[in-house]
Amino acid sequence: IGDLISAAEIMKNKVKLQIIGFSQQPNEYENAILEKIKSNHLIQAYNFIDNEDLELKLQRSLFGVIPSKWYDNMPNSLLEYLAFGIPVITPEIGSFPEIVADYQVGLLYKAGDINDLAEKMDLLYNDDQLRNKLSNNGFELINTLYSPSNHYGILDSLFTRSLYKN
Repeated sequence: IGDLISAAEIMKNKVKLQIIGFSQQPNEYENAILEKIKSNHLIQAYNFIDNEDLELKLQRSLFGVIPSKWYDNMPNSLLEYLAFGIPVITPEIGSFPEIVADYQVGLLYKAGDINDLAEKMDLLYNDDQLRNKLSNNGFELINTLYSPSNHYGILDSLFTRSLYKN
């Protein structure tokens, strides 16, 4: 989250940043982040919010950023962004490059490179055509490859092959 805040601060465009998912009882790291952003009127931080409020915030978002430094498998936030047709910016580590085709489904940035992240955020902020393309492609991806029926079909096939293999 620190990289996201730093990138937002150096963007050419000043955007309103909403960070969702702080703990109800913030730990030391979260408290340091909250203290850093306390005086910045362009950054809002939220603890847990209910599904209805989350849906409203997602619907009003131009794009989403997953500033992970870990080799995530497939975070729920990525699936939520795609399901809402929200273009996403992710680091090019872990499974992100396999899911987020760069300039097709979202944008990838060099993990830990706040300048690259800021450039990608500025690009999506300014380019309506690219945002629309990524939005449509991401929504199509989530509703085909990652749809419940496709997922269940893959699981069923896997279980069937496992049962009859022995």
